[in-house]
Amino acid sequence: MQLADIIGSVRRHWRVSVAFLLLAAVGLGIFLFTRKEVRGEDRFASSVLLLVPVRGKDAVIPAGVPPELLQGQAQLALSNSTTRAALRRAGIADEDRESVLFDFKTNFVPKTDTTSDDSGGRGDILTLTTTAGSKEQATRLSDAYANAYINARRLVVAQSDQIDERFPVRGSGETPAGPAVTTGQPDRRSPRARGAQPTVLLEPSDTASTCRLSS
Repeated sequence: MQLADIIGSVRRHWRVSVAFLLLAAVGLGIFLFTRKEVRGEDRFASSVLLLVPVRGKDAVIPAGVPPELLQGQAQLALSNSTTRAALRRAGIADEDRESVLFDFKTNFVPKTDTTSDDSGGRGDILTLTTTAGSKEQATRLSDAYANAYINARRLVVAQSDQIDERFPVRGSGETPAGPAVTTGQPDRRSPRARGAQPTVLLEPSDTASTCRLSS
């Protein structure tokens, strides 16, 4: 094959030749534009599931559970006091604290015509998630985060008990103190004041997971 034959072939298929040139130019431009980009560091997320009491049928509050524990749980879990306690418990170094993240989710789904309490989504499963730069750090932090959140809930219960003791709610004719009420009036004291066993406030689920988040 001579040079004249090559030139003739290019002339006959000039559109294909132009397309190859354009593709080569685009590829070169992409290479020059992205050659200085550096792949971000891998991130790891670890989650802990917690089973908590919720309102029963007709919005009945479970025995032994302060109403404060049935609302505002996202604010409690993400509060500075809870997250700082988790960081201290996990032993996260000061230089690494800015690189970790906390997240709170619940399985609550508002009831509509197509959903019901029996179909799930009651808000009784909480997911606490932490994100860190290593799998070991994320796992350690998620465990510490769950413990810090549980302690925060216990503090709410203790504060509620103190209020019940200082300001008991009594019905007319009810005796001011004593192990039992004998007047026939409803006993409006807190379950703990009546000597009832408190409801389990938190039960850790057997389900926990750690995943890798690639940047």
